[in-house]
Amino acid sequence: MILIISIYSYIPALYIARHTWASLAKRSGVSVNVICEAMGHSSPAVTGIYLAELDADVVTAANRKVLYALSGV
Repeated sequence: MILIISIYSYIPALYIARHTWASLAKRSGVSVNVICEAMGHSSPAVTGIYLAELDADVVTAANRKVLYALSGV
């Protein structure tokens, strides 16, 4: 039981690492076909869905807004 719990506790970290790798690869000009192969997806269309989820600039802007709100300024 402990082994199963410890494995599942790392799944979000693995997802974040995979998504970060794919996003950085996309921004670096790596083709979707190569990213698809590296991620083990069934097709480039599946990879495209994951890569289109959020633009990094949108996330950065949201983080700035949240940090500004937390600063109490």
